[in-house]
Amino acid sequence: MKFTLFFITFFCFGCAVMSAQINGVVIDHVTKNPIPYVSIWVENENNGATAEENGTFQMTYSGKGKKTVRFCKLMKMDLE
Repeated sequence: MKFTLFFITFFCFGCAVMSAQINGVVIDHVTKNPIPYVSIWVENENNGATAEENGTFQMTYSGKGKKTVRFCKLMKMDLE
């Protein structure tokens, strides 16, 4: 039983050390209004997030080294 508890504790601690979390709000730099439904991801990683309607997002990534965060927003445009 002690071995199992130690393993679970060690595993959870190892996961916390190896990952980090980003929380934020995507806003328009001119109007300062939040931008909803923006795709956010860390380059060369297999995870990402989508901003909520109020522009907020939360995601985890591997915490080692320098990372590049990418943002993408697709918008519908009516062409006449």
